[in-house]
Amino acid sequence: MEVIVDTQMQMNFSKALDRDYIAGFFDGEGCVAVCKVTTPGEKIKGGRDGAMYEKFFLVVQITQRTREVLDCVQSMYGGMVRQHSGKRPCYYWVVRGKYALPFLNDMESRVHIKGPQIALAKEFIALPRSWNVERRREIYHAMSALNGLRNFWRKHVVTPESLVRVRKRKVVITEDGVGLEE
Repeated sequence: MEVIVDTQMQMNFSKALDRDYIAGFFDGEGCVAVCKVTTPGEKIKGGRDGAMYEKFFLVVQITQRTREVLDCVQSMYGGMVRQHSGKRPCYYWVVRGKYALPFLNDMESRVHIKGPQIALAKEFIALPRSWNVERRREIYHAMSALNGLRNFWRKHVVTPESLVRVRKRKVVITEDGVGLEE
């Protein structure tokens, strides 16, 4: 009996993937991050020469070698699918800022690993634009610490009452949100 495999066969995904599947996919291949851009004051209207200004923004991303699942995620939640070239080309779906809120709301009760990052991201989105940059910086550092927990999730279960030591900082997870303890 001869078996012929079509290596060019495209996977057939429905336009509406199961949200639990997407949550598992996001837990394994996704990222929630707050990014920081520092700009010299002379490049900002009304900025002081010599001063540095920080701007923070939220990015939610899923990376994969093939784009079919990412196209379905895009059709459900918006955002963009882009190709990253390199030795091993891959695709990534990305959505930024307040546009990530429908996705985060949908994933919040379904994820097992990224719950604290989603809680921080939602708090970040809820901050008014003119809000004190200090809280945005705190969220940035807390998110960076949470995203640096390589292999942590294999060894520990994080509950809202737990206290985690990461990179010589304490990340506090409470019912009010996630932050860094002084």
